[in-house]
Amino acid sequence: MEILTVYYCQVCKLPPEYCSYGPSAQRCRQQLEEDNKELFQQLYDPNAVVEKEDKKPKKQKEVKKQVKVQMQERTRKKRITVVTGMETFDLDLKKAAKTFSSKFACGASVTKTASGTEEIVIQGDFEHEIVGLLGKEFSIAESDIVILDAKKK
Repeated sequence: MEILTVYYCQVCKLPPEYCSYGPSAQRCRQQLEEDNKELFQQLYDPNAVVEKEDKKPKKQKEVKKQVKVQMQERTRKKRITVVTGMETFDLDLKKAAKTFSSKFACGASVTKTASGTEEIVIQGDFEHEIVGLLGKEFSIAESDIVILDAKKK
């Protein structure tokens, strides 16, 4: 184990990396230039090269572009249609919800799921009608639309 020696500024009593945030930054810089030229070069010289560790680039997850449509049964005979995955097509979900509510004459809203993604909830059973509307209004291919089985909430 190697012992690390920390240099503190004689003016503000902080490590030199933090001197620039204090009220006496100019005096601290002059003092550092007189006392420790090597550290001054590292901190303030724009031509100094600082070696950084090479970090492995993070792999971005490949998101499959797919819209999922699912009908859910609410209390008694009430049903809602849930549309997820439209954000992968870079669509404005609020405008899409507005389009659905005007075309189907019902309520539609954008909600966040527990996983953090957003979904559009449409009041009523429009599971099959929405496939044609997604293709016509938003240019989403039918092969990218998946209809899931109904489930009770």
